[in-house]
Amino acid sequence: MSPLLFLHRLAKVLTALLFLFEAGGAAAWTSADISQVEVRVELNEEGQARVQTDARFVVNGGRFHGFDIAELSNAKLSPDECTATTDDGASYAVKLRNLRDGRTRIHLARKQSIKSGGVTFRIVHRVDMVEKGALRRRGDGVRLDWAPIVWDKGLEWMKVTVVLPPGESPPTITPDPKISKDYVITIDGAVVEFLKHRAPRWYEMQVALDTDSSRFASLAASPAPARDEGPLSGVEAAVSGVETSRASPPLWASVAPALGLLFGLLALILKHAHIHGISRQCGVCLGFAFLRNTSFGVRVALTLAAFALAFAAQFSQSIAASVPPLVAGSALWLVRRYRPAGGSKATGAWRRLGSEEESSLLRLARAYRAKRASFFDITSARGALGLGLFVLAPSVAALTVYRPWPFIGASLFVSALIPAVAVWLHAWDAELPQDLMMEQLLAFGRRRGDLCKLAGQLAPTARAELWIREGACEPVELRVRIAPLPKDVHRLEIAGEPSRCGSLQRMHLTAVIGLEPGSKLARQLAQSPLVCEHHLTPDLSEEVVVLRNRRGHRPNLAPLTSALAPLWR
Repeated sequence: MSPLLFLHRLAKVLTALLFLFEAGGAAAWTSADISQVEVRVELNEEGQARVQTDARFVVNGGRFHGFDIAELSNAKLSPDECTATTDDGASYAVKLRNLRDGRTRIHLARKQSIKSGGVTFRIVHRVDMVEKGALRRRGDGVRLDWAPIVWDKGLEWMKVTVVLPPGESPPTITPDPKISKDYVITIDGAVVEFLKHRAPRWYEMQVALDTDSSRFASLAASPAPARDEGPLSGVEAAVSGVETSRASPPLWASVAPALGLLFGLLALILKHAHIHGISRQCGVCLGFAFLRNTSFGVRVALTLAAFALAFAAQFSQSIAASVPPLVAGSALWLVRRYRPAGGSKATGAWRRLGSEEESSLLRLARAYRAKRASFFDITSARGALGLGLFVLAPSVAALTVYRPWPFIGASLFVSALIPAVAVWLHAWDAELPQDLMMEQLLAFGRRRGDLCKLAGQLAPTARAELWIREGACEPVELRVRIAPLPKDVHRLEIAGEPSRCGSLQRMHLTAVIGLEPGSKLARQLAQSPLVCEHHLTPDLSEEVVVLRNRRGHRPNLAPLTSALAPLWR
């Protein structure tokens, strides 16, 4: 394959991957960390709350567009109040998009992005605390037990500010000492601040406080519970009042993309062994397209290093950043043909094959046919099935983990798809060459009975003999010669001529007949519709008529037998 054609195919593959895996949040080549979160909860007398969440991200590189949040239970987002502001005061509009799995994608409108510095996203949603069960009567007062959005990254600090409804006198506020023991609490009238320094990953910042019921009309009118139910525990609050994001994936799910990469490397190695085995048998000079003189062990080590870099990029939440090392590691196993250096192209003399040599070649041809009919040959039904199975297995695994962990599922699919392109869809006509001699031998073997019948029609003692001619660099050539022949016929040979059909070569049988110049038999054969060549030899001692069967995709002697009927009349 020429370098320009290879680059053209590679560009098409990369373009398809770019459109397939373009994401609206946490886009390619992005390094952004969340550092601070401030939540302000404003309650009214009916127990309904306006929750404002200010999340500050620090962009270290790439183009930061936004992020995803999990589904908020019993809450409604307010798109008009959601904004984004950079540290230097620039303001951006924010767009919300609901995903199929319930998540909400929050990103900058009009495909804008932040390249560096800090940006604060403001998310506003409204929730009925009474209906949610986070605000209820407790004894003679009211209990608020609630937690904001849980983040999948560690924070420098997180603050939750609770603003109670206004009243005639300052309210009595009592934070739960068990739940709030790690917080810095500040109370200023009807405003309570809970501050947590160095909040860890997946931290549920539960806030719990007791206050008088006179500030909540709907709860004050309802009867008090028969007994004091006591404070809610942290676990109960996490179930009933926390708006949580996705759970942390287990170890087997986290390493699933790495298993997909090892699966792809195994397929690349098996394909390498297959194509080099059949190429040596066909006498084709085949080598790697890149780093041709690199040893097998070093090539495996370089591929493992590239795949490890891809897995590290996926682990850092960037699928597109893993595509270049995946493509580079898979490209190390792409092959191409090379012309032999020097050597004469002069062909040798024809010689007859003995019975033992003919049997040996037939066994070799059967082995060649078995190698070509492999799961790696995309041009065959078995190869298409092999590609389907190779893509199906990782796809099922990716769909299994996509629902709870979409990023891991997409990473697993990408890790298996790119090696599949290198294994099956790269220049299969160059990777799986066809041996002209073997194809001719198989064609003659399938028509051996017809050839013997044709020889018997010419003369009772005629036989079909297999002759071979070998070249210094070119593939060998086979022909079937029929002898002895009638007086006016100098020679009758059946040759197999390949014709190109897509990436494959199909074999058609051709009859080469040498006749006495100007004979009646030559004139009769020249009238056949199968004639493709008719000429005299340079020394004018022989008139050559070539009959070719152009119809059908399989070698068939029936048309040639009918055209040769004048020979035995």
